[in-house]
Order: sequence, then C-alpha cells, then structure tokens
Amino acid sequence: MKRMKRKFLPVLLTLLALLVCLFSLAGCGGGNSVTGKYVNPSTSTDIYELKENDAWSHGEESGTYVYTEADGKISFRSDDAEVASGTLKDGTLTVGGKTYKKESSGNFFSQYGMYILLGVIVVLLIVWFIFSGRKNKSRQQEYVEQIQAIRPGNKVKSTGGICGIVVEVCDDNTVIIETGSETSGKSYFKLDKESIYQTDAKGPTQIAREQAEAAKRAAKAGTAADTAPAAPEAPSDAPAEAPAEEPVFPEEVAAPESETEPAPEEDETAAEPAPEEEDKE
Repeated sequence: MKRMKRKFLPVLLTLLALLVCLFSLAGCGGGNSVTGKYVNPSTSTDIYELKENDAWSHGEESGTYVYTEADGKISFRSDDAEVASGTLKDGTLTVGGKTYKKESSGNFFSQYGMYILLGVIVVLLIVWFIFSGRKNKSRQQEYVEQIQAIRPGNKVKSTGGICGIVVEVCDDNTVIIETGSETSGKSYFKLDKESIYQTDAKGPTQIAREQAEAAKRAAKAGTAADTAPAAPEAPSDAPAEAPAEEPVFPEEVAAPESETEPAPEEDETAAEPAPEEEDKE
C-alpha cells in the first residue's frame, strides 16, 4: 500500500496542479485583465468601469476605449470621438489628473491566479525532485546490498557487457568470474565489484520485500478462498431409488401348513386286551 501511494502521489499532485490552473484561468476570465471598476479614493461616486468588449462607462457617459498595453495609454471614446485619455498601469488609472484605483472584484483567482499557478508549479517541482531523490537513494542502497551479497555461483554482468559466473570473491573488493563453455573453452576474468552492472544476488532489503509481497499474495489468496461462495449441488435427474428390502434368512421362513388333516389321536379308553383266562383246574 505504501509503495502504491509513493507511486501515484506525483500523478495526483500533477492532476491537482492542472485543476488549480484551470480554476485560475477561469477566474481570470481569460480576457482583458484591465476590466473592472476604478474608484476615485477621494469620492466613492466617481467610478470608471471598464467592461468586456472594450466598453466603458463613467456616470452617464459610455462608449468604447482603446488600451495600449506596451505604454499603458488608454483612450476613452464616445461616438467615435475621444472623450478623455490617460494611463493605466498596475491597477491604477490616471485620467485628467485624477487617480483611480482598481476595486477588488471579490474573485480570489482573478487577483492571485498567476501567483497561485506559479506557486503550484514550484511546489510540484520540489515534491517531484524529493520523491525522485528518495527513489534513486533506495535503488542505490539495494544495489550496494546486492554487490555485498555476491557469493560464488552468482551470475554477474559488467558495465562492459561481460557475463559470467562468480567462482571466487577476493578480499580486495574484486571477484573472479568464469565465462565460456566446455566446447568453446572457459576463461577467467578478475572484475572490480564497482564495475558490476547486474547480478542475481539478493540483498536483505530485496529479500524482505519479496517475502512481504509473497505474504500479501498468500493472504489475499486465502481471503478470496474464504469469501468465495460454495457452489450449489447440481440437482439429480435420476429417480429416487426404492428402499432396499431386508434380507430374509431361511430359518425365519415359516413352514407351509400341510393340506392333509392331522391324524386323530387314539382313544385312551380303547378296550384293553382281555386277560388270559385262568387255566382251568
């Protein structure tokens, strides 16, 4: 968020300056700057009024005027005849030995529009230089950190266009790089660190910024996943299945009744067999 503010602040200031310029020009009217009322300080009833389209009025008199900005001379005419003449400089009208001061029109921009325009331009330039200096300073700091973080295995590119891989970092603020390939042959150069234009080494500031950006992206992705509405289940066109029948085990099956009637029970009172006759004597 802070980086975005720093990025768009000069643009917002430029738009603000353009708006102020437009209002200033609108307030000034964009026409003749001598128009207005000129009042005699000794009496408030003695007024020369210079209007648009080079018209003027002084009491009951009226007509057109001719103003020469180079020498400040003004000539009042009525019916193509000159009525009076004088000078007009810095808001002071002098006619017939009398001095008239321009009355404030009450329009702030019409009076101070040019000063406001110049002030806004100056402030905008100052702010622009300040932000440009801060941005260049931060870039220079990151570059210094990258140079200090160079280790063997990092890729570097010198200001002369030599590209290679660092194989050794020397104590005298120099590095030894390896260029070429196995087929074309390898060669080694010793470079001063200050001559390194670009490298893939990362300093603490760059690492912290990348980690912060990664955390923001992860948090944003998690928030989007949490706020995403759940997809509704698609209605099934298949008919509802009938409930499954409970299995029937064989022992639970009732035995079918026999069609034949059961045999009648024997009569307990049936005749017992006759006792054997006693042997006759």
